Amino acid sequence: MRMMLGKELRTLRLQQRSRAEAEFAAGADAFTA
Repeated sequence: MRMMLGKELRTLRLQQRSRAEAEFAAGADAFTA
């Protein structure tokens, strides 16, 4: 078991949230345009 697993999971979660927020912003821009 690696010791970095918790940090990697937290980083992955942050990346997924950032991507979801970016996609939502792009969708909102397309909807209002």
